[in-house]
Amino acid sequence: MFLKAIAVAGGLAGAVGLSQYPAFSQQYTQRLSGAVEELRAVVAGFDADAAALGLTRDAALRDMEEGTSRMARARAQSMRQVLARHDRLSADLAGLRAGGPVQVWRLTDADLARQTWAAFRPALPMTA
Repeated sequence: MFLKAIAVAGGLAGAVGLSQYPAFSQQYTQRLSGAVEELRAVVAGFDADAAALGLTRDAALRDMEEGTSRMARARAQSMRQVLARHDRLSADLAGLRAGGPVQVWRLTDADLARQTWAAFRPALPMTA
């Protein structure tokens, strides 16, 4: 009897937790969309600066990496990370929009997931 009560309580707790996933996913998607838009602006600014100098994105990054300035080399490395994150998050956002909130594998950004969880508001209030 005791084990049955524990199993029922565990099942109910699991059901309540899983019922909140669509709301969490929706809030994560909103944050993801904002992050993609912000990164898009950074990428567009970098591309515009490169174009103003007659360079492609890759040529501008190589120019920075091959320069004598440590700051330029460091900035090239961080810009490559920004570009990679933009690509990854853009793909995740497109996948979430196309496939809906059940695509758990699209919630790949740990930072965004942490921020979403910290600000998460359940769709159905589950607190006293």
